[in-house]
Amino acid sequence: MEPLALGLRPDVVPVGRLRIEFLTPTEIKGDDQVVARPEFGTLFARARDRVSALRGLYGEGPLPIDFRAMGERAAAVRMTRCDLRHVQGERRSGPPD
Repeated sequence: MEPLALGLRPDVVPVGRLRIEFLTPTEIKGDDQVVARPEFGTLFARARDRVSALRGLYGEGPLPIDFRAMGERAAAVRMTRCDLRHVQGERRSGPPD
């Protein structure tokens, strides 16, 4: 399946379906705890905040968007299917062995 790029502007043609596939072990947090079922609003908020932080540090500054409005639109997206496979992993910092 080819990746799909969705614009961040509200005037883009509506999308009826979206599939998100994590290629590496991913832990999504909401309300300061790991969520068992990553609802789109939570997932989108984490991605939006990460992109904005990286852009603020290394790019043209934080995203010039209405974070609240985007969060409200993302929260309106409903999940119709969720297939998760939980794995245990370790996280290390530093050079590889």
